[in-house]
Amino acid sequence: MPAAINPPVVLVLGASGLLGRAVQHTLLESLPHGVVVAGTGHSRARGLIPCDVTDETTLREFLAAQAPRVVVNCVAERRPDVVEKEDAKAHVLNVRLVEILAEESARLGFYLLHISTDYVFDGTKPPYKPGDDPHPLNAYGEQKLASEKVLRGKDSGERACAILRVPVLYGPSADLAESSVTLLARDVLVPPRSSQKKVDDWAARYATHTEDVARVVTAMVDRALTGAGELRGTFHYSSKERSQDLSRGAGGEERSQDLSRGVGGEQCPGQGGGRAYTKYSISVLIGEVLGRATKHLEPEASPPEGAPRPQDCELDISALQEALGEKVTRSRALRDGLREVLQGILGETSDS
Repeated sequence: MPAAINPPVVLVLGASGLLGRAVQHTLLESLPHGVVVAGTGHSRARGLIPCDVTDETTLREFLAAQAPRVVVNCVAERRPDVVEKEDAKAHVLNVRLVEILAEESARLGFYLLHISTDYVFDGTKPPYKPGDDPHPLNAYGEQKLASEKVLRGKDSGERACAILRVPVLYGPSADLAESSVTLLARDVLVPPRSSQKKVDDWAARYATHTEDVARVVTAMVDRALTGAGELRGTFHYSSKERSQDLSRGAGGEERSQDLSRGVGGEQCPGQGGGRAYTKYSISVLIGEVLGRATKHLEPEASPPEGAPRPQDCELDISALQEALGEKVTRSRALRDGLREVLQGILGETSDS
């Protein structure tokens, strides 16, 4: 009797997080039957495989036991201010973990897809192509760049490594605070009683839905599994919806204008007309979606306090579009994504 062939395993590290949940769900929904999709979690491991990725011995033994064909690394300490304050602790997740994964990828032969960030750039010369010189401004960007250098140095084994840089993300959640995008809804919902609330109107934000990123990840994983050509090297993915300009409504409130829309209402990636979204313009959009006034919010044109942030890290996604096609790399409009996500968190919206 011929020996049984074990089904290929796709392992999602950090499957309890904002992006990891979407990645695991999309992989389960999209990959062919016979592929095993497993996700790990630590503090929120319900329905997942418990694994403390900060324990080197545990992680190596776990990877050997799972024998994955593909590993998608969604683990990261992605809060810049936290990384500045807890550099050593964040280094374990952002750098040391990736060193171990690179070593085990070479030893066990799995394809490693690592999620990185637009914060490896300084934000002075957008849009950035994957090969442009990085220059991070804060410890978070420095750590993510260090992890990329580890993988680029290990990309010579039987199976390759790929890096996917993404911008700020938002997606389905039970908590507004899980994403800095949906967190903006708090100031919209609870206006200060005596003063204006200043909101960053300086840094460009290319907020991208986690399910759109998950679709791209799934396409990359599928190519690695089917032999259609593993994508190797560094790639960029981001929403390409240019911003909306703001105008005053009849009552003096800010109103957004969809300058990035086509005649039929479709998204027109890469078309300018408006400036990029900022936290302030996203807040105004959230107010429209929720049916709440935002007159108490005031745009702040100066750089925010805390860890230094780049001003505009728009990512050029043309290389990924060429590799996967525009259907895979499309992204939903921010208004639509916010309506969906906020309704899931808050229970209702008033956008019409």
